[in-house]
Amino acid sequence: MVKPTGAIIMIKYQDLYLMGQETSFLTENEDIMKVYPTLKQDFFSPGSTENKEDLDNAKAKFTELCEQLEKRFPEIPKITFADIRNSRTNPGFIAATPRYVTLERRKSYGFPKGSYEDKDGSLINTIIRECNEETGIILRPESIEDLHVMASTGRKGNYAVYTYKLSKSAYEDFSKILVKKNKSRENEIHELQFIKIPTYKNFFTNNVSKEAFLKQIKKGGAKRKTLKSKYKLLL
Repeated sequence: MVKPTGAIIMIKYQDLYLMGQETSFLTENEDIMKVYPTLKQDFFSPGSTENKEDLDNAKAKFTELCEQLEKRFPEIPKITFADIRNSRTNPGFIAATPRYVTLERRKSYGFPKGSYEDKDGSLINTIIRECNEETGIILRPESIEDLHVMASTGRKGNYAVYTYKLSKSAYEDFSKILVKKNKSRENEIHELQFIKIPTYKNFFTNNVSKEAFLKQIKKGGAKRKTLKSKYKLLL
């Protein structure tokens, strides 16, 4: 069996799934880069992410820059700085990688997911880390169910597929967290919400999310034939 390069998780309450809109780097927008050629440099700030005061100052600066960009380019939705880290190319500086939702990705959704890192030690830890980074939610490892299938990401390899079922109280708690997360500029994905997955083809923003969902249906027990028929438009 091919070794997975990361993990994807479907957090669900009844027939609702936690999903969000995928994002792209702001600096990939050629029109903005022509008007604002110093964009990349401006998202650097003196200091280190290991120093709380430096990090707080950097976040405040980045937020101000994002707000300025949104006023200058009103067609762009809220910008986030998903990656805040010590710069490798500029020692002693913090760099942010601002993101925005591209037009073609709006109204299409994906599950929390991410690539395995050596510090994780296991794919369960990968999905706990990635889920917390992307949604603000901390998962309990004992409640994560391994479907023992993989979904292809294309260029990044294959992700192991996991599910996480919520009780009503957990669903309500998670929903409150998402309200705060959606207001933040630090989220890697936008419009996090619990969604009932429709059957039209362009709902999923990436193949790995669609494939993970369909493989879950295939393993879904007594109702799988009905569900597979219902979601045939996604195939």
